[in-house]
Amino acid sequence: MTIERQIIDAATRLRRQREPHLIATVVRVQGSAYRRPGARMLLTQFRWITGAASGGCLEGNIGKQGWWQTQSGEPVVVTYDSRIDSYADDGDLRSAFGLGCDGVVEVMLERAGTPGRLDPLELAAECIRTQQRGAIVTVIRSRVPEIKVGARVAVRAGGDPQVEYVGDDILRTAMLADARAAIANGMSSNRTYASVRGSVDVFVEAIVPPPRVFVFGTGHDAVPVVHFARNLGWDVTVCTDEVRATTRQRFSEADEILVGAAAELAARIDECDRAVAIVMNHHYDLDREQLGMLIGTRA
Repeated sequence: MTIERQIIDAATRLRRQREPHLIATVVRVQGSAYRRPGARMLLTQFRWITGAASGGCLEGNIGKQGWWQTQSGEPVVVTYDSRIDSYADDGDLRSAFGLGCDGVVEVMLERAGTPGRLDPLELAAECIRTQQRGAIVTVIRSRVPEIKVGARVAVRAGGDPQVEYVGDDILRTAMLADARAAIANGMSSNRTYASVRGSVDVFVEAIVPPPRVFVFGTGHDAVPVVHFARNLGWDVTVCTDEVRATTRQRFSEADEILVGAAAELAARIDECDRAVAIVMNHHYDLDREQLGMLIGTRA
């Protein structure tokens, strides 16, 4: 799945400022719920930062209890069950407790920046930077004494795996195989693995970079296009055939401004996991040239 851009940006800022923060991640859902596995929220000890684990039913409890529940420094998985018995007054209960779903949501709470632990949002930030997919497999329930909740393996496309506290060869091999499958298909899932020592439940999370949109044109009508794309959480590159001093100022929301020959731009486009192109130069010959170049790319 594509991790929300504001989550990654906020986590990067908190790491840079060395401000302790808590990551709450939905790791499994049974039945109906507002958010799906992989949804996150970030909290400091004093305030909510960004993101959501539900439509509003769980955030208050996570904010009040999260720091206390992780005081040992170890990740914990908390289960929220909003299923209502058939004999109960559904409307009154939902009104009283703010419940809008009828399912079971499991949320992993962990303190970011713990030495020796894999940080999923740091890996996601690197995947965005390089426009490469990745995957993280996280243990959410363990019946193997030496494997703790929160143990992870992570793989980035084309990179070596990272393994954290998974000492069972059979389980580690299975986790890495599913991580590579998630990179290929872009799908997250829940799995259960068994070995002679016991079994573990895991959350297999595919990390897919957001689309990168290449906007060819710097007219006044391109400015809101860049703004809308950024609001969607996409990366944005503005491509122009000449450098103007005001271009960076007018397109301050863009991730980058590119000036280059058609072959150079084509190579840059093909480096991206999911490239989207919008041609809007208002110049017939230039539009035709760039469309010709784009047809030969993966955009």
